[in-house]
Amino acid sequence: MKLIQAKDHYSALMKEYKGYIDTWDAIYKLDSNQTNSTEELFKDVKKNLIDTGYFAAEEMIRLITDAWKKNLHYSQGYIDLMERIFKEYNFTDDLYKKFVPIILSYEEIIINDDVEGLLNFINNEAYDLTKLLELCCLRGAINCFKLLKDDFNMEITKKCLDNSFKGGNQYIINECLKEQNPDKETMEAAIQSHNIDNFKKLFFETNIQIRIKCMVKYKNLHAFIYYLNRTNDLDTCFLFSPYFNIPSFCEYLYANGANMSSMSTDGDSTLDIAVLTNHTETASFLISKGIEMDEKAFYYAVSSNSTVMVELLVSHGADVNFREKKILVFQCFILLA
Repeated sequence: MKLIQAKDHYSALMKEYKGYIDTWDAIYKLDSNQTNSTEELFKDVKKNLIDTGYFAAEEMIRLITDAWKKNLHYSQGYIDLMERIFKEYNFTDDLYKKFVPIILSYEEIIINDDVEGLLNFINNEAYDLTKLLELCCLRGAINCFKLLKDDFNMEITKKCLDNSFKGGNQYIINECLKEQNPDKETMEAAIQSHNIDNFKKLFFETNIQIRIKCMVKYKNLHAFIYYLNRTNDLDTCFLFSPYFNIPSFCEYLYANGANMSSMSTDGDSTLDIAVLTNHTETASFLISKGIEMDEKAFYYAVSSNSTVMVELLVSHGADVNFREKKILVFQCFILLA
């Protein structure tokens, strides 16, 4: 893409990465609990995320599981999607079992928004009703929420508010906002939900500091691009861009003037993050543009047993004898043998 002005970041990037954005939004906002309901989503995952080389199939399973754990009321939909990936890429049953979360009995009651079931549970079990209310907010269980709030006079907690933004039920969100004030945890919840309207609402109506790491953690490129367009914070966005696994996005930010010397609060450079995420193409691009290669990048490459990344760094002058990392040097020789 050609270099453009800050005001045009949003429209240009949203168009360029529409498939990536729409697919991750659909994963986090999956709303079907039926068998054989995710054929089209699977096709999008394969086309927009796996076949593009952005993510390996096994990595997608792990990332989809992370989304599933936040959206358990549509478990069958996530199972259906994961089974399609397992079948397409010939994974073993044992690997599948490793990713399946355990759903407890009271969670299933709330997932199904079963008021009668919840009443029976409360009458027969000694359980913290506040935690049940918080779970109702997380699962968007509006009827169970009303039961606990109105019939049992349970008070809305700050965790209720944060969970409501994850759950995405607008009625519950509004009720929680009447009792609690949003903060950075609430903002993270809005980012995690992939509900761009709720994210924008907090962005405009509060002065909450936005943590860029939350956007990359939940693969919310839409919110990331929106943040870039509103702030023109090219340096910070460039620093964390490798987490999205899109080499051309990193290149775009560099072409528009991002500073390659930016460092995270953990002392990581953009190259360190590219190596940490094992994205060789991005690392190669950064090296070609003259980014400083520090010890940490080589440490990350060797620690993750990435032969290709180690070879790339060594071929561009990485010091395999830095400080007293004798064990890492030994590992490096094994990888390159």
